[in-house]
Amino acid sequence: TSRRPLKHLVLVCDNCPSQNKNFAVLKYCMWLVEAGHVKKVTLVFLVKGHTKNICDRLFSLLKSACRNTNIWDKKGLLERLEQGSHDVNVLSVPADRWRAFGQRLHDLYREPRPGETLCNHVFTFGHDPTNPTSYTRQTYRDAVALPYDLKPTKQSKRVSKDWSAEERARQVKNLYNDLNILEAPGLSDIKQHELWNTVSKSVPEEYRYQHPKPPQEVIDRVTKKNQKEGKEKRAAKKAKKEKKMPEEMDITCIPADCQPPANGENVDDEAVI
Repeated sequence: TSRRPLKHLVLVCDNCPSQNKNFAVLKYCMWLVEAGHVKKVTLVFLVKGHTKNICDRLFSLLKSACRNTNIWDKKGLLERLEQGSHDVNVLSVPADRWRAFGQRLHDLYREPRPGETLCNHVFTFGHDPTNPTSYTRQTYRDAVALPYDLKPTKQSKRVSKDWSAEERARQVKNLYNDLNILEAPGLSDIKQHELWNTVSKSVPEEYRYQHPKPPQEVIDRVTKKNQKEGKEKRAAKKAKKEKKMPEEMDITCIPADCQPPANGENVDDEAVI
């Protein structure tokens, strides 16, 4: 873009590896600097036990705006969020903004060394203007900043290792426009079935179009899965019950006065209870 780059972008995250503290996020921050969108990026991870921040407060405000309210569709949700929370500006991300960064970032940058990500809390990208693929990592804010270069080496298997400086600059600059738009993942079989078979019965008639009947093959798969799980649950319950049952009592252990009379013996009527 022709827009002037940001001077300094600070991102504050919790330590969740699947969402924040992972190689993909590190590479994305590196790309922002190398592509010229941001001059410097500081990625900060809050210390364990102190990960509540302003984002959590804002999410709480959003949830408060939706309490005790029936919301039937996305439009109603956005309207309620905008009306109920004056501290939060709700924005919808267009579908074409969701891009498949993963593989392209993998081609551009190598992975950090094992064990050098989760233990650190401060990462700085753009610290060295002469080397746009280098970043520093720190255990904590005042700790020593250790540099690491994400540019692939000649021994790497990355396709970008043999690019010239001009080719790499072109690839980095045009990366976003060359990315494929991610397709919506859709709903799982069980969720489609649940929305149609259960949730739609509680939804006003004018909103039931959002929960259509799934294809027959989806219904068959869910039915088969439920039957299998039900069978396994009953079998486990039966096995557990049988395990708890005491062993049959041995007849030889019954006291003599409680044993039945031998064949042909007379039984005193008064002894019969």
